[in-house]
Amino acid sequence: MISRLDKFTETALRTIHYFGMVFVVLMMLLTTVHAAGRYFLGLPVQGLVELSGYMLVTMIFLTVPYTAMVKGHIAIGVIVDRLPLRIQAAIDIFTHLPCLALSILAAYRTFIRGAYILQEGQVSTILGIANAPFVFIVACGWALFACAILMHTLNALSKVFKK
Repeated sequence: MISRLDKFTETALRTIHYFGMVFVVLMMLLTTVHAAGRYFLGLPVQGLVELSGYMLVTMIFLTVPYTAMVKGHIAIGVIVDRLPLRIQAAIDIFTHLPCLALSILAAYRTFIRGAYILQEGQVSTILGIANAPFVFIVACGWALFACAILMHTLNALSKVFKK
């Protein structure tokens, strides 16, 4: 059961990850157009900093959950890697649980903040782009990150209680 859920979660997060990578390409294209337009035509892209900021936030919060799912982060296990697998799994549980709790809390509070920003109708300074959709992307990123951590926690639990 866990392996099927694990595969489904990884596939979903990979798909979202690819969508987030599109924003890297868009940022590069926008920066190139800005530089070329400014240098050759004297016409820079108005609001480049705002657009780049929104794209950066989107890219980060859509790609981090998949990176967490595939354990693509840096990990140093000088001592833990030498312990038996069950003890390693138990340590993983104790490290994942606070991370899971904090990511759920961050997702919840960010959704609340997004609702407030949506109600207030806050927009960016130069281009007048609504801020709320990007805050909701951040909240979804936190929630997806929590899903990745939950899957690691369930896998560690199955290793600890395996016969």
